[in-house]
Amino acid sequence: MESLFTIGEVAKLFNLSVKTLRYYESKNLLNPIHINEKSGYRYYSRNQFLNLDLIKCFRKVGMSIEETKDLIYSQGSIDLIQDTIRKQSDKIEEKMSEIIEIKKYLDEMNNSILSISNYEVGSVIRKYNSERKIISYMADIKSEEERENHFRKVISYIESEYGDVNPVLGGRVIVNNAKTGKYIYNSLLYIPRSFKMDIFKGEERIFAPNKSKIDKDIMGTEEININMEEGDYLTIVFDDNWKNIGKYYKKILNYISDKNITTIGDFNEVWVMPRINYDGSIIILGYIEILCKIK
Repeated sequence: MESLFTIGEVAKLFNLSVKTLRYYESKNLLNPIHINEKSGYRYYSRNQFLNLDLIKCFRKVGMSIEETKDLIYSQGSIDLIQDTIRKQSDKIEEKMSEIIEIKKYLDEMNNSILSISNYEVGSVIRKYNSERKIISYMADIKSEEERENHFRKVISYIESEYGDVNPVLGGRVIVNNAKTGKYIYNSLLYIPRSFKMDIFKGEERIFAPNKSKIDKDIMGTEEININMEEGDYLTIVFDDNWKNIGKYYKKILNYISDKNITTIGDFNEVWVMPRINYDGSIIILGYIEILCKIK
């Protein structure tokens, strides 16, 4: 008489749990060869061991129950096995690409934080920056509601157009407005991460309103590539609520006045890491910068 093995014995032999074997049974993937009607004990035969080896192998490489079932009961078809293996290999390759992309995001997010975390919050510093490529979205944002509407539109557009699901954004504030306490963004800035810089390859991107995917009535008139000049930038790091942003502009403006520094262009306000505080308020780690004129 053929030797039979209890479900517990099989579980130990194959380093599986009894629960897993019962799950395979519920899916008709591997059924016991015999079930004792009185005790309900389940028994397996040695002839089922190869099937269980294959099930473990196919499940290990991520195949679904249905795919595994098709292979196990494919009458030994090598063609079907090869085809399924190739498809699964392609799926894994795609997942690997996704994981690599996620790791790039995590590394870039960490590097962005590290790049300013060594500077004291609220202190004006002189920081050299090499040339940077950014994209500007024209706007005229005067209220928090308008800002949020613009953000949602820009973020959605960037994700669909460039595949960037966690973009680094910022706003440009005209110097004369800042001097009068009006911290109004005349454009939103998209600062692509280093591995997204291929979006600038090819022709210079300047979109007219009728070509833009963005609602021009909400977003402004155009999307424009900008080369931010290399040079020394007066920079102040903030880690605060938006409502308090004015004090950082005042500090950097006072520094410019006290040191008699000539600047070029307008302020760039960059938001590196927004987050939610315990009281539900939004806190942003970021910086404000403006280019210094070389004497």
